[in-house]
Amino acid sequence: MVSEDDPERDTVEKVLDYAEAGIPEYWIVNPQDETVRVLSLQGERYAEHGLFRRGAVASSALLEGFTLPLDALFDVADPRSEIRQKPDPSYASMCYTQWRTPLSSKG
Repeated sequence: MVSEDDPERDTVEKVLDYAEAGIPEYWIVNPQDETVRVLSLQGERYAEHGLFRRGAVASSALLEGFTLPLDALFDVADPRSEIRQKPDPSYASMCYTQWRTPLSSKG
């Protein structure tokens, strides 16, 4: 989650640190502009898998079939919002439809 007081730490410094550590995928959730940026490690650097905005469905490059509807994320995640919505129960099934196969069985 991008912090309001030090966004560069989350969007620049951590990107470099996580790449150096070999973290295969990094999701940068920015509540200020309601975006999710998904980065996928390619060698020693990250490549952008996608920049997703409210209304879109973010996807993982690493976890086949894993998706996240951003409206659902931002509707429940904003503590400043006067209208807090409970997540739709169908949300979990939408996110994990194809991601139920354990990674060890994918060969």
